[in-house]
Amino acid sequence: MRDRFFILFEARSGSSHLVSLLNSSPNVICYSEIFAGQSLDVSDQLLHALEAEAPLHNLNPWVLDDYGSVDPEKEAMCVGFKAKPYDLPSSRTLDKLE
Repeated sequence: MRDRFFILFEARSGSSHLVSLLNSSPNVICYSEIFAGQSLDVSDQLLHALEAEAPLHNLNPWVLDDYGSVDPEKEAMCVGFKAKPYDLPSSRTLDKLE
């Protein structure tokens, strides 16, 4: 089982740079904004994929960052993503993330 994390951020806070730095480690995969503009169904599928340690880019191609730093094939010990607080689909999402 991989360790999991998430980064809550506001716009223009340096989160994209942080994602790139995290992805430069061979032991970390950090996806971009996985919940941005997603329906509850897709959000549930994304959470299930995180639990199952399945690739997220098949469900939402936007999870790959603009800088190409995410390698979804990498065997990482730690996986996470970033999200704006208002993009989280519901309070139950936070419950599942806990």
